[in-house]
Amino acid sequence: MDGAHIIAYPAKIVYKSEVITRMGHEWDAKLGKQAVDARLEMDPERGLIVVPDSPGTKVNLSETMAELPRYWGEMDELRIPIIMNEKQPRVKAQDLQGMGELSSFSTWFNTSEENRSHNLRLAAAGINGSMIEPGEVFSFNSKVGPRTYENGFSDAMVIVGDKFELGAGGGVCQVSTTLYNACLLAGLEIVERHNHNLAVSYVPLGRDATVYYGAQDFKFKNNTASPVYLRAYTLGGKLIMQVYGNTFFKQKIGLSSTVDQVIDFKEVYEVSKDLPPGKTRVDHAGIPGYSVRSYRSFYDSQGKLVRQEQIGRDYYRPLNKLIYTGPKVQNSANDIPDNKIEETVEPPSDEGQAPPEGETSTMNEVSTEPQL
Repeated sequence: MDGAHIIAYPAKIVYKSEVITRMGHEWDAKLGKQAVDARLEMDPERGLIVVPDSPGTKVNLSETMAELPRYWGEMDELRIPIIMNEKQPRVKAQDLQGMGELSSFSTWFNTSEENRSHNLRLAAAGINGSMIEPGEVFSFNSKVGPRTYENGFSDAMVIVGDKFELGAGGGVCQVSTTLYNACLLAGLEIVERHNHNLAVSYVPLGRDATVYYGAQDFKFKNNTASPVYLRAYTLGGKLIMQVYGNTFFKQKIGLSSTVDQVIDFKEVYEVSKDLPPGKTRVDHAGIPGYSVRSYRSFYDSQGKLVRQEQIGRDYYRPLNKLIYTGPKVQNSANDIPDNKIEETVEPPSDEGQAPPEGETSTMNEVSTEPQL
């Protein structure tokens, strides 16, 4: 046809987003480098030292892909540079200047209980070295992770109902409890905390913090204007938790608790076919229950009380003493003999008699080490 014009439209290239994303991950794995935060370490000779930060690199995928051709006609020999951006560390060395210990708290554990000790050390290692930025909320469960066999945790005694049973991660609550007390003494804001159902022996009443992955967590917020650093480690049978921060925010803080009520436990008998008729065996001793109020008190440099806050009102139910008895003896005068107890099994070291009714207190100027 006379006067006709032929117009050629260039074919547009369409890149698959999933392929681009996969390429970006591959490039990052080969070319990228993780930024390293500045951190604190305790040197035996020099004391607290600052380990410098180190910047990292990351592929800038959007800028790299912007260099690719958009139409097939542009497809000559291609040499597209992979654009890398510097990735700054979250915490820099200058952020840690003026850092020192804000608080320290320790508890004791029985090293002969190997599985429980292993779980305790594993959880402590999980939070050791944690850095919490100003305004950031720290989650114990998020940091330690699920207490499963796959994550290295072992079976240790836990309380289920009114009985002691083996469960993965037994002993982890002592780590969260020790951290809770260190955070209280550092003046940090407590976001979430739960007390045990039963009183524990390694801290005063009202000062425990139980955790259960997916249900109960321990959380605190860094309410200072500088990063906060956690150091958690064991020394023999001692679990030590230290909170470091800018010493400008160090405070004089006291902790106290008042027992309002003591609830007696009962003796409960259950028939066991494993015992001969007329025989009894104590499965576990009883533990009283308690109603407790706990407080945190702030003092000025002269030791004068500035303010006080109630940090908890807790109820610990009693654990009844469980006694197994053999099947009933026919024509026996007494169903439950009084003098045939063969064996007593005491509760594990993380559960037991709590302090008697009264008041206990702790100051962050003093290292308090509750006894088992």
